[in-house]
Amino acid sequence: MYLSNRKLLNKVTVKDSLSELSYYMGLGIAPDQVTYNLVVKGFCQAWFLEMAKRVYSALHRKGYKPNVKIYQTMIHYL
Repeated sequence: MYLSNRKLLNKVTVKDSLSELSYYMGLGIAPDQVTYNLVVKGFCQAWFLEMAKRVYSALHRKGYKPNVKIYQTMIHYL
């Protein structure tokens, strides 16, 4: 999934990013920690803070540990 993260970063709207993410998940490609971090950051930058919190929770449910970058992003926007 990491190679496709550039596409997620280059998308203009949150809707397009979610469509892209859903497409890969539909192919059976699960998001990794890098992808979760990018999605959280994107939601925060678009001021969709509740969605960022949901993705952050999903990150924990999947067993990933947030890294320093995701903590910095969450603290900055919250």
